[in-house]
Amino acid sequence: MASASVGGRHTIDTLAAKMSSPECLNDFASCRSVLSKVMTLSANHANLTPLLPSAVKLLAHSDMCIKKMAGHILIQYGANDPEMILLAINTLLKDCQESNPMLRGLALKTLCALQQESILEFADKALKKALSDKSSYVRRAAVIGSVKVFHFCSSYIRDGHIIDQLYSMIRDPDPLVVVNCISALEEILHDEGGIVLNKNIAHHLLNRVKDFPTWSQANILMVLKKYTPSSDDEVFDIMNLVDPFLKHNSCTVVCFCLELFLHIVSPMPHLQSEICRRGKEAIVSHLGSGNIELIYSVVDFLSSLSKMHLQVFCSDYQSFFCRYKEPPYLKMKKMKFLPVLLNQNNEQAILDELSLHCKDGCKEVSKCAVDALATISRSHQHLNQSCLEKFQVLLESSSSQVVSNVLQVLQMVPLKDQDRIKDIILILGSIHRTVKDDSGTIALLHLLGEYGQHAEDVPYILEDFVDRLEEIDNPDLKEQLLNTVIKVFFSRPGETQSILGSLLEACISDSNRALRDRAKFYYSLLETDVVYAKSVICGLDPE
Repeated sequence: MASASVGGRHTIDTLAAKMSSPECLNDFASCRSVLSKVMTLSANHANLTPLLPSAVKLLAHSDMCIKKMAGHILIQYGANDPEMILLAINTLLKDCQESNPMLRGLALKTLCALQQESILEFADKALKKALSDKSSYVRRAAVIGSVKVFHFCSSYIRDGHIIDQLYSMIRDPDPLVVVNCISALEEILHDEGGIVLNKNIAHHLLNRVKDFPTWSQANILMVLKKYTPSSDDEVFDIMNLVDPFLKHNSCTVVCFCLELFLHIVSPMPHLQSEICRRGKEAIVSHLGSGNIELIYSVVDFLSSLSKMHLQVFCSDYQSFFCRYKEPPYLKMKKMKFLPVLLNQNNEQAILDELSLHCKDGCKEVSKCAVDALATISRSHQHLNQSCLEKFQVLLESSSSQVVSNVLQVLQMVPLKDQDRIKDIILILGSIHRTVKDDSGTIALLHLLGEYGQHAEDVPYILEDFVDRLEEIDNPDLKEQLLNTVIKVFFSRPGETQSILGSLLEACISDSNRALRDRAKFYYSLLETDVVYAKSVICGLDPE
């Protein structure tokens, strides 16, 4: 309601009258004040189409700021009145001929952003001339303008030899013009795979990359991955040119440089570890910077490398440990990465670090730490027992959240040691009432179904669940309970027959159709042939 009243018809008409008044045209301060109110209305999404005639007049103003704001109005609302755009063309084309490069650049930006078919023929000469303008500012504006025109009319850029001109401008003396050209070609040629680098262009960029600003250096190094050297000698020439950037003070530059190195030496795997070793110090140093976003980006970049490349980082595993004040998303990123660094020298320290965070107050962080332990358990068989011992300790935690997380992971970990299984099942018997969330309870029931034959108390735990069936609202939980009870029935029929009967009866009359159908299916299988039912439900060969 507020924005509607601010942008009311009366207010806009008043502003239009003020913008057209001689006082506004002659007094810079008054004109800027009026346009400031117009910009506020624009930010509040008011329809400022009635102001277009006044904006067209102000395009001819001598003040740069006023010209810019008038151009903004024309760009934002010109599509509502194309005739106003035609009236503004002469002023814009005149400004494109001005001696002041700032005026030429601003006029070209406005002209290319209008996105009207009627202006393309007028923009043609202005854009092509600006691409070879003596001012680097105007050339930069022209390159960006070509992308704007491309998004409105791609055929104009493709058929007008603009692409060839952009390629030739990669040799422009101004570094920002070069970077703009590369970015423009990447966007314009996106459907064709982006810019194409031949040997001449690649080596020209390699020889000039040191002259670019830091963010541009990263951009150039990223694009250079598109080029593949033709010989080993060329590989070493490129490495000599780019090697200083492995010690750059910008982490972004170091990372892109490392990626470029790994790309060009891909046929020489024996060099890859040495390359990672050379860039390691600069990368690891940023992990202690305290800059959360930077640390996240570093870990994310390293996560994209292969395990072979990461071996050189194993000795710096402590740099990837979580700190107390770090946000959850960074802790989780680090914990997902830590298992990759695990080796014989640091395995115990990493296991202890992950175990510590399994008890984190944040549920997501705790779950991530438990998942990381499970990953280690699966990928390093000799640590399987150590991980299970830690899981066993965590199951006795007073935190329902921690217990639930461990249960959800344990259902994905194959348990082979029967003594360990019995110990875990015994713990489950004592904690089954303390698990509060449905995900944890479903995981607990799954474990009981898979390993229930190894502990005597399992039928009585299941009986407790069946007795409380009316308290369960989640149909997935009921379905898991049914699956568990019927699996335990096949190994302990005498103790679970009555429990199964009560549960089947309750599920067949349940309001959930999927649960009813499953219960009826199980009942028909059991009624037909118990042995065959066991083979179907448990996935075993019939005896």
